[in-house]
Amino acid sequence: MRKGSLVLGSVLLVLVVLVAATPFIVRWQAETLLSEQFQVPASIADVVINPVDGLIAVKGVMAGDALALDEVRAELDIYSLLSDQIVVRRLLITGLKLSLDLQPDAVQVGKLRVPLQTDENAQADAEPSPGWYVEVLNLQDVLINAGYLRDPAQPDSHRQHQLSLQSLQLGRLNNDLSQQMPVSLTALIDGAEVGLDGSLQTVPSMHFEGRLQLAADVSEFADYLPLAIESRVSADQQIQLTLAGPQLDIQTEGQLTLVNNRVQLAELSPLLTGPLTLGSADWQGSVRLQLLADQLQSLALTGQLKTSDFAAMLTEPVTLSAMDYNGQVTLTNSGAENNLSVQGDLNLQKLTAGETGSAGSFSAKQLNIQIAGGQLLSVLVDHLMLTHLDLHIERQANGQWSGLPQSAAEISEADNQASATGSDSDADAPKADNLPVFAVDRLDIDGRVSFTDKSVRPVADIAFEDLVVAIERLERGATQSISIGARHHESSTSARVELTGEGNFLDQPANGELSLMLQQFELFEVSSYLGDGIKSGQLTLDTGVVITDDKIKAENRVRVKGLDIDSGLAKTANTSDLSISVALDLLKDGDDRIDLKVPIEADLQNFSVDTSHIVQTALGNAARKAAFAYAQYALQPFGSLMLLKNVAEAAAKPRFQPMVFTAGSTVPGDEVQAYADKLVQLMLDRPGLALTLCGVATGEDRQFLMDQAAELARSQAAPSDEQLSAQIASQQPASQQQPSQQEGAQDPPSAPDYDEALLDIAQARGTAVRALLLTGGIAEQRLYACRPTIATGDESPSVTIDL
Repeated sequence: MRKGSLVLGSVLLVLVVLVAATPFIVRWQAETLLSEQFQVPASIADVVINPVDGLIAVKGVMAGDALALDEVRAELDIYSLLSDQIVVRRLLITGLKLSLDLQPDAVQVGKLRVPLQTDENAQADAEPSPGWYVEVLNLQDVLINAGYLRDPAQPDSHRQHQLSLQSLQLGRLNNDLSQQMPVSLTALIDGAEVGLDGSLQTVPSMHFEGRLQLAADVSEFADYLPLAIESRVSADQQIQLTLAGPQLDIQTEGQLTLVNNRVQLAELSPLLTGPLTLGSADWQGSVRLQLLADQLQSLALTGQLKTSDFAAMLTEPVTLSAMDYNGQVTLTNSGAENNLSVQGDLNLQKLTAGETGSAGSFSAKQLNIQIAGGQLLSVLVDHLMLTHLDLHIERQANGQWSGLPQSAAEISEADNQASATGSDSDADAPKADNLPVFAVDRLDIDGRVSFTDKSVRPVADIAFEDLVVAIERLERGATQSISIGARHHESSTSARVELTGEGNFLDQPANGELSLMLQQFELFEVSSYLGDGIKSGQLTLDTGVVITDDKIKAENRVRVKGLDIDSGLAKTANTSDLSISVALDLLKDGDDRIDLKVPIEADLQNFSVDTSHIVQTALGNAARKAAFAYAQYALQPFGSLMLLKNVAEAAAKPRFQPMVFTAGSTVPGDEVQAYADKLVQLMLDRPGLALTLCGVATGEDRQFLMDQAAELARSQAAPSDEQLSAQIASQQPASQQQPSQQEGAQDPPSAPDYDEALLDIAQARGTAVRALLLTGGIAEQRLYACRPTIATGDESPSVTIDL
C-alpha cells in the first residue's frame, strides 16, 4: 500500500513538473524559432498554458523592429487534439505591431521572407497536415506598416501605407480558406476611416461583399488617381471587392458625399485653365473602380449627382449655384491617355461667367461628351436649353474681344488678320475631319444680349431684349431650321429683329435661305459705323438671303424715316469709302425719308458676322449704291459720284464728276453752266447736301501760257510783265477778277515758271463755279472753298466738287 502511494505520488510530481515546465519549454522554443526566422534577437515575456480549460496565452512578444505583440490568447477544444482537426473556439490577438514590405512574389517582414506562391510539387509530396478551424478570430489594436515599390524600374516609386485595425472579427476560419467567412472591421487606412460588415472569401481569389462605411481625404490617395483631387468623402454603400492577382475590381451601390472639393482637370481638356471647385457633391448610384497593379484602368459612375457652389476657370471664371446630373461618367486609362465619357441629363442653376453674362438655368437632355487624350472628340445633345440669358459682349479699343469663348475670339482675330493681309485662309483652316463632332438636335435660348464696341468713336452700345432663339439639327451634314427674334429697344414693343430660315449652314460649302427683318432700328445707336453727323432716324430693313456654295446673294429693302444729319459733322468724316451718313443725306427726300432696294453679293468666307459688318454691308452698301445711282440719274448727262484716292492723305474722298474748263480759260462754258444747273436742282432737292469747290490748273494750262508767250515773242518784242498779266486778266469777266487783277496786276513769273499765274487761273475757276451756284439759289454756308492746286498728271483743267 505504501509502495503504491509512492508510485502515484511520483507520477503526479512528474506531471506537475511537466505542466510547470511546458510554458518555459514552449517559450524557449518560440524565442529560438523567432530569432532564427527574423534573424534578430527575439523575446517572449510570458507563456501560459492551462490544460484543463484549453487556454493558451502568449504575452510580450518582440522580434526586433519587425514584430511586436501584446498578447495572443487562444481557447482550444481539448478533445479536438485527439482528432484530425484542431478546433479553436476563440483566438484573440491584441497590440500587434508589424512592419512589412510587399514584393511582387513575397512578403518581407524584417528579414523573414514569406513567398506568396508555393511550390505545387513540394506541396503535393508533403505529408498532409492536420486541419484546423477557428470559430472566432478577433484582432484589436493592430498596427501594420506596409511599404512596397510601385514600379521595380523606378526606385523612387516606393510608397508607404499604414493600417490601424481598431477591431477585426472573422468567423469560421479553416485551413481550406475557400469558405465564406463573416467579417466585421473598423480601421484607419492612412487616416481614412473604414468600416466593413459582410462576408470574405480568400480562395481562389479574395472576394468581399457587404457594407462599406467610409470617411476620408481623397488627397491621401492622390498617387492612385489620374487627376489631382482635394476632397473630403463620406460613403455608406454596399460593396463588392474582388482581388485576383494584380487586378482589383471594386463595385459599390449607395450614397457618396464629397465636400470641399477641388479638382485639376487641365489634363482632360485644354479649355480648363484652372481648378474646378465644389462646395458639396452628393452621389446616389453605383461606382465601379478597376485597378491593375494599382494603376487606374477604369472608373464608372452611374446614378445622380447633385452639387452646390460650382466654380471653374475657363477663359473667365464660371460659377453656378447648383448642378444636377443624372447619367453615367466613365474615366478610362489606355496606355498614356486618359479618356472621359459623359452620358446623361445635365441641369445647371444660376450660371455666371465672369462679368460677361449669366443664365437662370441651363439644361442638356441626353448629353454625350467624349474626350480622349485631352482632345474633345464629340458633343452630342438631344435638347439644349438656356433660360434667362444675360450676355454682354465687348470689343476693346485695341480690337480684342471679351465675352466670347477663347476659340471664337481667336478665330475672329485670325479672320481679321487674314482679311487685312489677303492670305489664303483655306490653306490654314482645319479640315472638317479633324474637328470635333458637335450635334444639337434642338437649341432653345431666351434672355437678353448686349454689345459694346469701344474700338469706335463714339462707343457703340446695342442691346437686344426678349431674345428667343430656336434652332433645330445644329450639326454638320444636317439641314438647320433657324428662328431668332428679339426686341432692340427697351421702350418699344414694335422695334424688333427677326431672323428665320433653313439650310446647311454648318457644311462646307454652306447653302440655305434666310429672311431678316429689322423694324424701327434707331440709327444713332450705330452712328459710329455710319459716319459722323447722324443725329436721329429709324431704319426698317427687309432682307432675303440666298447662300449657294458659300456665295451670298441678298435682296435688301432699306427704309429710313425721320433722318436728321448734321452735314458739318458728316463732312469731316475721314473714311476709306463714301460715308454712309453722307450717302443717306444725299438720298433723303424733302420729308426726310429714304426707301431703296439694292442687292448685295458677298463671299461667306469673308463675311464677318459682327455689328460693324452687318451695318456696313446691309445698310452701307445699299445706301452707297443707291447714292451713286441717284446722283448719276440727277446729273445726267454730266456723270455721277466717283471715289478719288488721295495718296498724300491716304483717304478716299467722295466726289462728283469735275466741271471741265478749256485750257487757259476761267470762263464757264455752256456744259459747265448746264452742269451747274443740275447741281443746283440736286442741292435744292437734298437740303442736307454741302459741297467743296476746288479749282485745278493743269499742264494744259501751262502749255497754253507758254504757247501764248512764244506767239507774242514772235510777233513783237517780249511783252512786259504788266502786259502778260493784263492779257490774262482780260480773259476773265470783270465781276470775277481778283482784287490784284483789278487794282494792279502783280508780276507774272518769268518763263518757264508760270506757277503763280496757274494758281490764279485755278482760283478764278472755283470762284466762277461758286458764283453760278449762288446765283441758282444755293445758300452760301453750303458751299466751301479750298486752296487752288496745280495738277501734275494727265487731268483736264477743271473744278472738283467734293461732298
